[in-house]
Amino acid sequence: MENKVVLLFALFLVSCSRNQQNSVDRQEEMIHEIPEETKEFDKPKTVYDVDPKLELVTFVEGNFIGQTKKTMLCFYEEKLNYEDKESYIRNAFVFVINPNTEEIERFYELPNWETLLYRGYLESSPIGELGKEIYFRETLIGSYGDFNSNGIDEIYLYGLSGWSFFPYFFEYDGVEFKEILDDKKMNVMKLNFVEKQSKILGFQGVNTETGDSSNLKYQWNEGEKKYSLLEE
Repeated sequence: MENKVVLLFALFLVSCSRNQQNSVDRQEEMIHEIPEETKEFDKPKTVYDVDPKLELVTFVEGNFIGQTKKTMLCFYEEKLNYEDKESYIRNAFVFVINPNTEEIERFYELPNWETLLYRGYLESSPIGELGKEIYFRETLIGSYGDFNSNGIDEIYLYGLSGWSFFPYFFEYDGVEFKEILDDKKMNVMKLNFVEKQSKILGFQGVNTETGDSSNLKYQWNEGEKKYSLLEE
């Protein structure tokens, strides 16, 4: 069974990476389209030294809490003492900034999220249709935007580990940031299509433990404030 699991996951990775070279070529063509704040940037003084063990690596500004406040989504990796370190984002925080003093009023950590980087995973998915794209070291790591049309930006990210490739979608609920994608049945799920008018997300999924694969659809449920799994 273990060999079967490894083979299934390997096949999925091969499938995901078939378009990798085309994606790399596309990225090179689109470098000029990468937002300036995700290239070499002047790191905001207010979020530079949140934790002495962490280093700010990229950030975007958006409407993440819907209170006419300046809010920034910031990504961090651990500070390591060697140059050839693995690309790994350890934490992500949303900071609420006082526009007059540029000081932090408060901040929120995105819960239970971290990721390895792998170029080619998301470039062949339509995650950019959900909002503005987020890049780190010229690699697409997610997007943010008001796809569900409720007045604030959702955050669409992925968490890549050795055995899983999970979507992690977050939104502010008035108190904290919560995951808004319900009942993730597969431990490998890649966004396959979006239907903006009906607010539907479609995923190609593989369960590496059982070998099952399926296509999953989720639709925004305004009453429950999350994307709920649609039964086929």
